[in-house]
Amino acid sequence: MLNNQHQFNTSVAISTEDVDRINKKFYGRYNFPWYPSFLEKYSSQALWLTALNQELGYFDNSRVVNQPKIWVAGCGTNQAVITALKYPESEVLGTDLSKESLAAARSLAEQLNVTNLRLEERSLNEVCYEEEFDLIICTGVIHHNYDPSMPLRALTKALKQDGILELFVYNYYHRITTTSLQKAIRMLCSTTDNPNTELEHSISERMINDDSANYSDFMSAFINTMRNWNESAMADAILQPVEYSYTVESFDDLVQQCNLEIVAPCLNSWDKAEGRLSWDVKFGDEKVQQQYHTLPDVERWKIGNLLKLEQSPHIWFYVQRKDSSYAAKPIKKICEEFLSTRFTKMSCEYQHFVIQDDNEFIAEETPKSKPHPKFPQDKVAAKVFMKCKGDKTIAQILAELNLSLSQYEINELRLHLTTPAYPYICAV
Repeated sequence: MLNNQHQFNTSVAISTEDVDRINKKFYGRYNFPWYPSFLEKYSSQALWLTALNQELGYFDNSRVVNQPKIWVAGCGTNQAVITALKYPESEVLGTDLSKESLAAARSLAEQLNVTNLRLEERSLNEVCYEEEFDLIICTGVIHHNYDPSMPLRALTKALKQDGILELFVYNYYHRITTTSLQKAIRMLCSTTDNPNTELEHSISERMINDDSANYSDFMSAFINTMRNWNESAMADAILQPVEYSYTVESFDDLVQQCNLEIVAPCLNSWDKAEGRLSWDVKFGDEKVQQQYHTLPDVERWKIGNLLKLEQSPHIWFYVQRKDSSYAAKPIKKICEEFLSTRFTKMSCEYQHFVIQDDNEFIAEETPKSKPHPKFPQDKVAAKVFMKCKGDKTIAQILAELNLSLSQYEINELRLHLTTPAYPYICAV
């Protein structure tokens, strides 16, 4: 088990079976995540597979196999469906312990005629897959278990030797306010050791709408934002019965214990929206910056977590088995290969589905295309993007544009152009 720093709200975590039972009931009541406002259906997975390989530092598209077998572990109502839509040529499995969430996912898949998806009701603590999957996606799941290392060991066992696991757990510094509010609600309701979600929900709604309470400014600001949240989002944030959170340091310890190692950060939609693209710290003092860049990647990311605190990115990383035949590439090497590679613009058409008032999705007649928007919003990335025609390396383009970038800026440029969050260019 973890040390007390990460066990803020785990008083009901008595056993694996108890927590599975509690979570099954909770997510049966609060289907999570809620349906998105739109969905995108692709005829080819080339764009996403290329961008994934590039984010891992393999511009020759060689790290993840061409038709990966994918498992979305703890898929909720839509994550497995979204994955199947992005990877139509791959076999996708989605598992969850909530039959209600799976029913919602099944209904969604039927609406969009998704044929490459299989859904199973199963706890991560009960699965027995062995070296089956090339890509496993498990985001926001293991930190709600009795002992997060138990489901993580199951994921390790299910991963092929050269497979990739996309893993997200809560950032300790992101959860101080939410877990404080959650604990206060439980103490107020006398449900610390015996969850009563309906009572906690009722009390939390009253607290959220109480304009005269003298909370701290920080807590008041957070509570005010929740007034516009839907029920599932609110419940997941402050009513979830069991929650662990991590620093990069403790996350690294966890994956190491489970015979895994960190490969690279995964630039996700939340960090993209907040502009938190990189874990690295920019120091004004050149000597400090030089010392910082002598450290291995993971050590730098630990420092970034400590110095950026609540403004650090989500703890969302790609990890691999320790016995993988691929060594994790240092970011410096990835950036060097990025600079020496020729790129061309990437594009892919997709069918756009928009949700209606009755939660049905209707396809728009005119296909749309990725990337969207068509040009990067970052000014430097936009200039480089316009020059990517397959005939010059990034280093040559930067020289032509008379741009001299720091190591930090080169990495940000790479993230802004080659990753699944910003799939603008692909290596020639």
